[in-house]
Amino acid sequence: MPDDPYFTPFGVCSVVRPGRDVTIVAVSYMVLEALQAAEALAAEGIEAEVIDPRTLRPLDSGSICRSAARTGRLVIADTGWRSYGVSAEIAARAAEELWGVLKAPIKRVALPDVPTPGSSVLQAAYDPGTREIVAAVKQCLQAPAGASAAEAPASSRKEFEGPF
Repeated sequence: MPDDPYFTPFGVCSVVRPGRDVTIVAVSYMVLEALQAAEALAAEGIEAEVIDPRTLRPLDSGSICRSAARTGRLVIADTGWRSYGVSAEIAARAAEELWGVLKAPIKRVALPDVPTPGSSVLQAAYDPGTREIVAAVKQCLQAPAGASAAEAPASSRKEFEGPF
């Protein structure tokens, strides 16, 4: 923290770590996890750009999309649940703006869509962190050029066919 008063401009992202291979947009505490992931990835020769949106409304989706278009890959790390949250909104905006531009499907690292556990042992397995961000980045880097969500492997889960 600076000693002198300062302000955070609303609606302006902060690039906390520049990179060329993948863009990681991290919200809240996940910025720290993303920076640790970027350090681990750098040791393997992967340069991750880490962006902190700082404000979610207004959201600087222009800066996020410019970075993702430049790197060709986007990973979003969020402290909330995977469904209906900030990561979903950022992914939707990027998908609308960057259709056909990204080299891999957008990856999201977020809480699973289940109730928060009360046990510390379960909590440790529940909370995503550096390891999950690194895994998501590596999945993006392994995707074939021009891959889209439509080309991603289908879920192995059997579709519900109804009771009849």
